[in-house]
Amino acid sequence: MIGGEEVTGMVRTSAISADAGMIVIADPGIGALHFFDLEGRKYKRVTKIGGEFLISPIGVSMGPGKIYISDSNLGKVFTLDRSGKLLSARGGFQRPTGLAFDPGTGRLYVAETLKHRIVVLDPSGNELFSFGKRGAEERRVGKGC
Repeated sequence: MIGGEEVTGMVRTSAISADAGMIVIADPGIGALHFFDLEGRKYKRVTKIGGEFLISPIGVSMGPGKIYISDSNLGKVFTLDRSGKLLSARGGFQRPTGLAFDPGTGRLYVAETLKHRIVVLDPSGNELFSFGKRGAEERRVGKGC
């Protein structure tokens, strides 16, 4: 590495998801994902998905056999298999951040921060609908907020 030591630990974690012996942690502080395979007792750090370097992986959620990752700077939501291999990528989001997978419907809920809304995707990654909008109240800063 040029200019100093490579960061090997976690820097600024933002999301964690666990499912069937695996834990995945998003770490926008170093543009990486941390994969912990508890059954295999293995660790893997991922900084690149499908040939694209992660910039700010901030959201993570897991579903049956799949891992969903949002990168707020890239404006994308990635779908990976449990080994970390890219299955699909959906772009065009304005700062996708939080993710939630609903196992009952197979839907993925994406918090699209700059549009102040939640986007609902079907199991194939197609947008079903969205809801929410920017509130009418001014944001207050100070005591009691």
